Amino acid sequence: DICKGTPYLANGFGIATDALSVGLHTFTRNLYTVDGCDSTVTLQLTVNPISTTELSAAVCQGVIYSDYGFNIETANLTIGTHNFTQNLTGANGCDSIVNLALTISRSTTAHIYHSTCDSFTWFGTTYTSSGNYAKVLNNANDEGCDSVIILHLTIKQTTYANIYDTACNSYTWQLTGETFLTSGDYQAVLLNSQGCDSIITLHLTVNYTTSGEMYDTACVVYNWYLDGRDYTQSGDYEYTIIGGNSFGCDSVVTLHLLILENTESEFEVEFCEEYRWDLTSETYYTSGDYVAIIPNSVGCDSIITMHLTINQASNTSFTVITTRPYYWEVTDETYDTEGVYSHTYYGGASNGCDSTITLILIIENDTTDIQNIDYSSHIQVFPNPTRDEVYIKTDDNVLPFTEIEVYDIYGKFIMREKVTGDVSRISLQPYSAGVYLLRLIDDKQIIDIVKVIKQ
Repeated sequence: DICKGTPYLANGFGIATDALSVGLHTFTRNLYTVDGCDSTVTLQLTVNPISTTELSAAVCQGVIYSDYGFNIETANLTIGTHNFTQNLTGANGCDSIVNLALTISRSTTAHIYHSTCDSFTWFGTTYTSSGNYAKVLNNANDEGCDSVIILHLTIKQTTYANIYDTACNSYTWQLTGETFLTSGDYQAVLLNSQGCDSIITLHLTVNYTTSGEMYDTACVVYNWYLDGRDYTQSGDYEYTIIGGNSFGCDSVVTLHLLILENTESEFEVEFCEEYRWDLTSETYYTSGDYVAIIPNSVGCDSIITMHLTINQASNTSFTVITTRPYYWEVTDETYDTEGVYSHTYYGGASNGCDSTITLILIIENDTTDIQNIDYSSHIQVFPNPTRDEVYIKTDDNVLPFTEIEVYDIYGKFIMREKVTGDVSRISLQPYSAGVYLLRLIDDKQIIDIVKVIKQ
């Protein structure tokens, strides 16, 4: 047996088999023996075929092709069809040629760029950090090759912030515009600089205004130490102490105020010389208004004003110089001895006090003719009694007097008039009805005393 295409060169034959058909062929060759005789050699030659197999296959670039005895690495092969031949030995011992038309197909690669916040789940896997992540999708492209997807992932982070604040009664959060009335933790979600959530937590404490009441009573006026104001009427008054309670919030204090009044009274007292007031246990010697303050029925001041008039006893004196015994109308006695004589009218002064009149009597010897004149016979007083005015007229030959003094019956001095002529006028119009004494006086002595009655 011989394989087609292999020359047969044994036993003196030289047979080319390329043109021979596959099968049994007989060949004869005449040879000569050593002794010169013919030697015929017949060759039964079986030409066996050489097998050729044409194959085609397609693989994805990068895949090792290992069928039919091939071991082809495709990673470096270009995209397209490549021919490969494999020489094998068949069962008949001849060559078995395998021709392979291998088509290289492209695997596809896709890039995905993605940015997200905090985490990203891709094909069932959750990623929490930035990075490049690949996913191979087997036989997924149009050519049946793998599709490789590369994820370029950027993970941005949510930011967190805490705010601690305290407010009174209510709190309006500027971030959200919300008003909160109670303590608690409140959240606002904003965008941070990376475009992710910025979660701000407000830890809020809400304190409250406290209120208190106070009750007080005062007399006339009450000065409230909290506001420094004076109150003169009863009522309820409110004052807010800004930030005044223990939490730093307002403290509202309500004052329930009762204003009580002082009482006032007055009375008049007229007394002689001095007056002892039992309320004050003091003795007063001069006129005036005196005040005593004692508690009234509601505990406030009872202001008692005493209008005190202290009248003084009337003490008057006069001197009489005469050369004869002197008759004093007050005592209705005649004195012929020099001396000091007095008379007291108890309660007899016009103010109700005692009136004491003192007479200083001087009796001189008669040394001039004028002393022997009886003045009373040369003096006229009219009208007497009178309702208003009284006139005093003297004769021309009487020693003139220069002054007229008027006293009431108790010896209190009323007035003094200068004498300018023979007739003098005295007006008693302002004075009350009663008895008045007119003393006619010259430079040295009382010439006469005349009693006048005013009706």
